[in-house]
Amino acid sequence: MRSKLFVPASRPELFDKALASEADALSFDLEDAVAPSRKPAARQALADWLGSPAFRAAQSEHPKKIIVRVNAADTSYFPED
Repeated sequence: MRSKLFVPASRPELFDKALASEADALSFDLEDAVAPSRKPAARQALADWLGSPAFRAAQSEHPKKIIVRVNAADTSYFPED
């Protein structure tokens, strides 16, 4: 891996731009980069985007390593679902 781009998961408007970048890997941050009040919406936005046909199509053409940084399991912000 030559490069990794960090993307706050609370900024879904950046997801497609990140995917179109030259970075080899994308690291979506659901931990420190997301305010506590925005964590549920950020998780949902990222899940929706990762499941979208546009994401799958882009990944099939130019695959990137996708990393999702979540809160630790012993925190109240760790997703139960």
